[in-house]
Amino acid sequence: MKVINININKPIKLPLDTALCIGEFDGVHLGHQELFKTASRICKNIAVMTFEPHPEAVIKGIKNIKLLTPIEERLKIFERFNVNIALVVRFDEELKKLDKNDFIVFLKKLNFKSIVCGHDFRFGYLGIGTKDDLINSFDTHIVSKFELLGSRISSSRIRQLLSSGSIEDANTLLGRKYHIYGEVIHGTHKGRTIGFPTANIKYDDFYLPQTGVYICEVFLGLEKYYGMINIGHNPTMNFQDELRVEVNIFNFDLDIYGKKIDIYFLERVRPEKKFYTTDELIKELKKNREYGIRKYLGN
Repeated sequence: MKVINININKPIKLPLDTALCIGEFDGVHLGHQELFKTASRICKNIAVMTFEPHPEAVIKGIKNIKLLTPIEERLKIFERFNVNIALVVRFDEELKKLDKNDFIVFLKKLNFKSIVCGHDFRFGYLGIGTKDDLINSFDTHIVSKFELLGSRISSSRIRQLLSSGSIEDANTLLGRKYHIYGEVIHGTHKGRTIGFPTANIKYDDFYLPQTGVYICEVFLGLEKYYGMINIGHNPTMNFQDELRVEVNIFNFDLDIYGKKIDIYFLERVRPEKKFYTTDELIKELKKNREYGIRKYLGN
């Protein structure tokens, strides 16, 4: 997949017979994936237009916005769906204020054959541009509302599910396991003293599920492990104001500081809890670990 960074003043010409999928694509969920499927049926080439920084961050002035799929992750997922070209459009103050008609002029310079978007796609200043404006200007294919688990699939709905700890429902709407990654950094090393060494993850811009303990898959390069991950503030030992992400990898005792690991969430085991004694904490951690090993490793 070819990745091209552009802005509204420097468009490029796409290859002939290209369908352009346009949207924010945070999460690249099942609804987004329908756009790619539609594009593959109508044209030889699939191009995807996404925006960086995320439009919501610029429009609302949000610093350090947390996303389901920061741009690096988004691009990796695009490639899995046979996207040929990813256009990363710089979303700045100029684009934020761009009139819908000027945005259409910008799109026309890309010279694609067809455009594919969701039924609720909006664009231009204050979001006044709609699918009808695109229909009047391009060969436009609208993907209908996609519902699952009782309502419409959307990035905001997936965030709500993650915030409530409903990781399995979130995974269903994503069409894959929710995934974060980051560098293993030094923590307080308290876990090792009670028999549960943890890898502390620098999670950067990822949107985190609700605090608590989860069973997860852990990838170190191509090697797959299972583990349990705690998202929280360590209320029993060494309370931290900043949210921490720590994973205890089952049957693992290697030094991986400075390396990047991938975490795939499988299920939530319990909420975060403050225990009165260290012994109570150890007993609960053993129970959580034994559950994960029994269910996912079989012994």
